[in-house]
Amino acid sequence: TGRGLMIVDDQADRWGCVRTDTGKVVWFEIGSPTAPLRLVPAPEPRPDTVEVTLIDLPVLMHWAWQEHASALLREYLLHTLDEDAHAILRHAAASDALSILDEQLPAPDLPADPGALMASSIEPTVTADKVTLRVSHASVPHFEVLDELLTQAINAAQDGRLLGPPTQPEIAELRSWLCAEVAGQAGRAEPTPWRARTDVRVPLAGPSGRPADVRELAGADLPMLATNEASVIIAVTASLVEFLGYHSEADLLGRRILVVVPARFHQAHIAGTTLNATNGRDVLLDQWLTVPVVRADGSEVLVSLRVRARRVDDDRIFVAEFELPPA
Repeated sequence: TGRGLMIVDDQADRWGCVRTDTGKVVWFEIGSPTAPLRLVPAPEPRPDTVEVTLIDLPVLMHWAWQEHASALLREYLLHTLDEDAHAILRHAAASDALSILDEQLPAPDLPADPGALMASSIEPTVTADKVTLRVSHASVPHFEVLDELLTQAINAAQDGRLLGPPTQPEIAELRSWLCAEVAGQAGRAEPTPWRARTDVRVPLAGPSGRPADVRELAGADLPMLATNEASVIIAVTASLVEFLGYHSEADLLGRRILVVVPARFHQAHIAGTTLNATNGRDVLLDQWLTVPVVRADGSEVLVSLRVRARRVDDDRIFVAEFELPPA
């Protein structure tokens, strides 16, 4: 993104770029030069690589995670630059691991039209049964650094020390799985297929601890539901609770919105909310869509809904309005 060269330009006395047969070399000098710059030919690539087999790779989630992880790492680097003497080296190692995944793992080809996007973002088309990843032995330890740095960055984001939001639980688990597969298979462990946890329940403070706007929404007559940025249900109206077949709002409050999303759409929902939090992507926001929802008994029913983003106090929430089919 050019931030690295801005740091070089700010800190170095002299710097420049030299083209080579295989790419380019950016050089810099601090203080008085002691000898002329001499370019050393890049070593031949080593054949000693580890082949990592990734089974049931969630392609959509990986694509969204790449964008979120890159943004989070950049911000975390700036956050720790003054207090961590090894921040730049650790960032470089984590970026190497991220680049290996980005360059070798398949990326989805998604249409811009909302209807076509919905139709093309369902299982099993968004999951790769088996992908082979080739990692040099020198880069294997970088995946542990990537996992460690992103864990620290997410903790910092959750504490409000970063501008970027923390990620969805499944996205964090995907990163841990990817890094663990590289480390494990480098040590000759057998591949472990990806399995996402869903319908995670999160403790809430209760209705009295929710913002006033959300409490008012929960008492509305229309079928509506609200989630926070972590996709946790924080409000639901009585008419929607009844339609979905639950006894009370307590059956839904604190649960991930995935509880009402059919399993074939889970990956698309997680990827979409991650991209919206990272770069504002909002292809499906603020327009009416016809989608299936899951009721308490596991059955599915088609509804029309529109999701809008709203600000409540200092937080952003997502409010879904429903148009229910006739009883």
